[in-house]
Amino acid sequence: MPKNRRPKLSSLFVRNCIYYDHLQPSPSPFDNDPKYSYINTPYSADGFDMLLERTGLTVQFPELTYKLRNGFPISHNLFPLTASYTPNNLPGAEIFKTVCDEYVAEELAKGRYSGPYSHEELFAKIGHFRSSPLQVVVKKGLDGAPDKHRVCRHLSYTGSMGHSVNDEIDAEDYPTEWGTAAEFAEIICL
Repeated sequence: MPKNRRPKLSSLFVRNCIYYDHLQPSPSPFDNDPKYSYINTPYSADGFDMLLERTGLTVQFPELTYKLRNGFPISHNLFPLTASYTPNNLPGAEIFKTVCDEYVAEELAKGRYSGPYSHEELFAKIGHFRSSPLQVVVKKGLDGAPDKHRVCRHLSYTGSMGHSVNDEIDAEDYPTEWGTAAEFAEIICL
């Protein structure tokens, strides 16, 4: 992007969004469980409604606040689950068990995870489910700083199922463009 030209914020975001016509979630037998439909986000859907209206961008982002309130679908082509699949965590998760335990405790405390549940308890709450194994990535500390540990959910793990969660997501639905920090600063400093 030329340095003397800033992109229009709306056009930049529109080409990076996926929209489904007339979002109508299918009813689920688990809808009455408040943990099943709970959405935890730091974003204010009402605030976005106000800003989109004020800036005239509601038409370009018709589903944004709906998704903030009800969740963002990861795909519209997920294979139906006919059995639950819960692979073990990867070996690094065992090596760094304390790091993983702290990560899960923090996510539970922030309300981004619920549980813990046994396999049977979770099945009773949501039916068949699939989990992805945890892995730990170690980033070496610079200049004597301690190493950093990142706990990741391995969504590309196929295991005995033969396909991963990521295999079910069409990348064409989520076009992404990468840029430098300077390009990002130009966008947010309009």
